[in-house]
Amino acid sequence: MIYVIAIVAAMGGLLFGFDTGVISGAIPFFQKDFGIDDSMVEVVTSSGLLGAILGALCCGKLTDRIGRRKVILTSAVIFAFGALGSGWAPDIYHLIAARLFLGVAIGISSCRTSLYCGSFPGEVTGDVCRHVPIDDYDRASGILSFGFVFCG
Repeated sequence: MIYVIAIVAAMGGLLFGFDTGVISGAIPFFQKDFGIDDSMVEVVTSSGLLGAILGALCCGKLTDRIGRRKVILTSAVIFAFGALGSGWAPDIYHLIAARLFLGVAIGISSCRTSLYCGSFPGEVTGDVCRHVPIDDYDRASGILSFGFVFCG
């Protein structure tokens, strides 16, 4: 059972990496669809990072109040709604708001999933994680998985 929990918790890092990669592949499409210039593309891209800062800043107190597991689950729900909002954004301003919302989930998951995975016993994380945290592998895997999805 602990292996299932470890895999699910590690998905936060995977989603972090996937979201980081997916925005770079989506730029030409939403730039064409919304008819925006490069400065607005920068706003869309950086809104996710701004949300990540806000999520990282707020998740400490929230974790103290409701616990790590509930914060990670909340982050997953925010990811889901943010992804739906990004996909269904009727204009650029809704896309910016959805990316900001997704950024909050990114910030929360980048702080809490690595902390949660770090609390697992050594037999779960293995010898590899003594040298490089598993969350870093997850982020890199998320970026790599975007490459496979985007390139076919």
